[in-house]
Amino acid sequence: MRITLALIVLVILELSCRRPEDPDRTIVAMTDIARFQNALDNFKVDYDRYPTTVEGLPALVARLPTASDRVWRGPYLDELTRDPWGHDYIYLCPGAHNTNRFDIYSRGPDGVSRSGGEDADDINNWSR
Repeated sequence: MRITLALIVLVILELSCRRPEDPDRTIVAMTDIARFQNALDNFKVDYDRYPTTVEGLPALVARLPTASDRVWRGPYLDELTRDPWGHDYIYLCPGAHNTNRFDIYSRGPDGVSRSGGEDADDINNWSR
């Protein structure tokens, strides 16, 4: 009886400590990308443009050195998050796919993109 109880406790502990499975992580990445898109659109309202690739997503959390205080209405995000696999999101503006806006993508679980965001495991803002 004690062994059975100990095994049940170990199984419960193992299940509660597991990281989310990939489908859950994919949803988190998609949600993050949607949050970035919203923040970038708010940035554009203030600056009449999106951050450049060089300025990147950090422009959403800290005022650009070239911006005046009267233009800055941020931060547009409280913090930058990494994707659910611990990698930075990739931001390009102008985008290769969204040429009048921007591309954002996660390189997925393997942390590598051989196609600029179109690998089978990549999550992006242009192919949904």
